Amino acid sequence: MKTPAVNEVLLGVEHEVMPAFVVGLGGTYRHLGNFLYYPALEESTGRILTPADYDCAAAGPYPVPNGTPQMINACSLNPGIHSKSQYQTNRPGYYQTYWSIDLSATKRYSDKWMARFNFTYMNWTQHGLAEEGPFQRTSTLSFFHLLLLNWPAPRRRAASSPFPPGG
Repeated sequence: MKTPAVNEVLLGVEHEVMPAFVVGLGGTYRHLGNFLYYPALEESTGRILTPADYDCAAAGPYPVPNGTPQMINACSLNPGIHSKSQYQTNRPGYYQTYWSIDLSATKRYSDKWMARFNFTYMNWTQHGLAEEGPFQRTSTLSFFHLLLLNWPAPRRRAASSPFPPGG
């Protein structure tokens, strides 16, 4: 068995377009592997159980907070199969990949205000699950942040201090 591992590469660059205004571009690639896996074992043979060893039937409907009642799948082992054991191993062939592109713009603190904008396009995918195939593919706007600071006119403070007096 191998320890879970993450390999990651981050790259980024920023450029000052005009005084106190910076744009940036960044990227991330991440590969996650050697995930721990705890499959159930058939007690008499030590064989790892598969979905074919279970009998599932719809049950319900069950109430859900603030929603309509939902049906669930209730599963039990097929007759003749007994299992109370699990086996810790790495899931063979299973890994995840993540990549993202980040765009940013920052108006640095000057003239008593600042602003920050970030946009991230990302894709996080699981690989190697034969019964499901790749899933959880996500492409999204993950973060938008705008912050405006307007301090009251300062009394007397040092010219190099970005903080209001008394703060």
